[in-house]
Amino acid sequence: MSVKLEVRSAKWHGKSVKCGCIFDFPAAQKRLAELNVIAAGEDFWSEPEKAQSIMQEITTLQNQMSKVENLAAEIDDV
Repeated sequence: MSVKLEVRSAKWHGKSVKCGCIFDFPAAQKRLAELNVIAAGEDFWSEPEKAQSIMQEITTLQNQMSKVENLAAEIDDV
């Protein structure tokens, strides 16, 4: 089942693209900011397993956001 991804750009505003996922970009940005604050804490590495899990989530979010940004850039180029 495909869903629609709203692409917000000057050229494509109001248009949509069929995509196999739903991605809430603003929520991802907010979560990434929260995780970066946690990761910057002095005692972040005092619990290595928890810290590693947070770092993995940061990497996953960054990768997902990059893919969405690249998709939007490719669409703008069309």
